[in-house]
Amino acid sequence: KGFYVSPSDKILPTVEYYEEQNGGIRLELYSIDTSDSITLNTNILNEKDKIAIVGCSWADDTVSACFNNGQVETFNIYSGECISSVKIDVVPCTVASIGKNIITILANDYSLHKVNILDGSVMDSISLSSNDITDSYNKKMRYVADRNILIVESTKDTWIIDLESFKVRYELEYFSDYNPVKNIVALDIYNDAGICPLYTTDELINIGNNYLGIKE
Repeated sequence: KGFYVSPSDKILPTVEYYEEQNGGIRLELYSIDTSDSITLNTNILNEKDKIAIVGCSWADDTVSACFNNGQVETFNIYSGECISSVKIDVVPCTVASIGKNIITILANDYSLHKVNILDGSVMDSISLSSNDITDSYNKKMRYVADRNILIVESTKDTWIIDLESFKVRYELEYFSDYNPVKNIVALDIYNDAGICPLYTTDELINIGNNYLGIKE
């Protein structure tokens, strides 16, 4: 049904099925440059409902695939070895790597989870409020390492997550794009463009003090 492309030269199809006595899935990772492929050693067998990858994230020499049954598996992209295979108790929509061995998982109920992929432990969780009742899988996340933030987008709402505190810093409507160099967001408000800087709490306090002439 689609492909996930890495920042380098790798392509991961959503899922390929093969027919055996018990059924199952096959995951092949392809190289754009050489057309070679390796098999990813998944632990997932075919179930009553067909398995699909709903999100994946690339980090250095690994890829984490998030399946619609709540399974999250991380593979070495060179050997195909399954480094970790964990099951979460939510229906995942998408996944993003936010550091070595750490991923965030966004569920279809708008809960956001920080997970250690080595042992499957949930390190933190928050709930995002939304009136979005459209397709629950129409969500995406973007990790901005230089700013240590996570941008979570749905059809109508966008959240800027501070990853140090793992809390919502901003909740935005009309989000269009983000510029990490200028640290600003672009807003599309009924075809009118808007620009909004992303200030921290300390920066906002300093701006307010300067405006009021208050010296520290």
